[in-house]
Amino acid sequence: MAATLDANSTLEEKPRFEYTSPTVADPEKDAINFKFTGLDGISDVITTSSSADTFTVSVDRTLITATNIGIYSLTVNMGDKITESSVVSKIDIEL
Repeated sequence: MAATLDANSTLEEKPRFEYTSPTVADPEKDAINFKFTGLDGISDVITTSSSADTFTVSVDRTLITATNIGIYSLTVNMGDKITESSVVSKIDIEL
């Protein structure tokens, strides 16, 4: 598994890898909604969650097998309303 981290991040060898996004803010101060797509068939290994202003992607390293090794493209739509023009973050996760 590969991870690209900024200069202030560290990667520890633990059974679970977690990435938490930077804080998301809505200019009108509306609640932020998150929609995750692209993890069909691998959602037991890679999980997602969100809070009011961040999202988290977790990888359970203990569940990585020869059959699920590959690159998975996660798309995160975020905004006060999830539409085609919502803000999108694309994350490639390589197992």
